[in-house]
Amino acid sequence: MKEQLEKIYADASKDIENAVTSGDIDEIKNKYLSRKGELNSIKKNLKDLSVEDKKIVGSLANEIAQKLETAVAQKFEAIYRK
Repeated sequence: MKEQLEKIYADASKDIENAVTSGDIDEIKNKYLSRKGELNSIKKNLKDLSVEDKKIVGSLANEIAQKLETAVAQKFEAIYRK
């Protein structure tokens, strides 16, 4: 699961860099951060892990979500200013 999270983060970061319009940013938010997004699907599967793995994967998932939300907000701001 850690590998999946790292791949999601890498893909999302790449998508954020390549975003040109606010519509692109909305698509990225929906794809990765929404209720049905890729990151949330990982979080739903935490119940199947051991207690130790839940702590590791859960904290990593939350950290990645925060980083992505910050990156999305910054990119949106940069697009808006242009």
